[in-house]
Amino acid sequence: MSLTAQGWVNGDDGEFSGEWRARKLEALAPDLRGEASGSWRAFRDGWGSARVWAITADGQGARIDGAAAIVPQLLGASPTLDTRMRYENGGITVTYARVEGSHLRAGATGRIVQGEANLSLEASARGPLDLGGAEIAGTVDATGRLTGRISRPSLSMRGAMSSFSAGGVVVDQPVLNFTLAPNGDRYVGRADVTGTASGRALTANANVNIGDGALDLEALDAQWGGLLAQGSAQFASRGVSAQLNVNGAFDGLVPGLTGRLAGDLTLTPETILLEANLADTKAGDLRVRAATLRAEGPLEAIATTFDLRGRLRQAPLAFAGTATINLDEQAANVEGRGTLADRRSTRARQSALIGAPAALKLPSMSRSAMASCKRNGKNAGVL
Repeated sequence: MSLTAQGWVNGDDGEFSGEWRARKLEALAPDLRGEASGSWRAFRDGWGSARVWAITADGQGARIDGAAAIVPQLLGASPTLDTRMRYENGGITVTYARVEGSHLRAGATGRIVQGEANLSLEASARGPLDLGGAEIAGTVDATGRLTGRISRPSLSMRGAMSSFSAGGVVVDQPVLNFTLAPNGDRYVGRADVTGTASGRALTANANVNIGDGALDLEALDAQWGGLLAQGSAQFASRGVSAQLNVNGAFDGLVPGLTGRLAGDLTLTPETILLEANLADTKAGDLRVRAATLRAEGPLEAIATTFDLRGRLRQAPLAFAGTATINLDEQAANVEGRGTLADRRSTRARQSALIGAPAALKLPSMSRSAMASCKRNGKNAGVL
């Protein structure tokens, strides 16, 4: 940090001004990269016994980057800053401190006494913002407090977002509360979020661990409609990772689909592994009494095996097979063998299903849960 100054003082009056420059911001904030420079001015302010030294400063950053990818997204390469402070009552009164970046406007007011901060914060951000595979869209408005040693403070915030998406689930109007405190070279704390997804209430809470450019959620406990999930998740520059135990009813989470699920989900930035049992599942005319499912692979080619027992309309159904699912294109190729029988035409229905390959168009989260099925190039109906 370098500083130049010139000015004068006469009794209880005076004024100084100059330039400041921080060549390596990592010396001030270990996770921040780049530099900043600007001008400053110190002067006597006020009247009588309230006359004290005040300081104003402004500046601009350059080549801003950070270990967490969210930092350069919010600030951009050259954010601006300005502040006004007064030295009074044994400490510093922050009249205002403001920073404005390409996707962020934030400000603070309050006191700093003997290095201990007690500041009120307000911030507004604009998406889209990428959080290692998750995305914040629209606007984010947040308020909170920054307390403790100004060099490594604690933070508590409450933020309201337009939408947040992760793992294919879009959460509308989420409200996030979190607290963070320094712990060695990391920040740890607690977070909870409420919102809606596919018209169903969603809540989640977890322990938070931030460091090495990653956000870890530990002891994660979430509920989406009637579906419960417990485990852990990580958001990093490579993408989203998660290890979750999932259990409960998924009625209405996908339009037209109801039932119960119990299983384990492992997600990495490249692959997904799901092992699950389904029960009492209904999709249109299909009723699945019980089914087992195993899916593993990259999101564009998930190798899946399944075995189900149930009914199609009033006919008993047994079907087992394999599928390759492409979540990016919301499509699947299915091959399997099964039987479908009723009192009217057992043999005809059996021959129609045995060894029949199918190409399916998967429903999106926001569309009707209907899929067109083609067999041997001819339209075979609607599932």
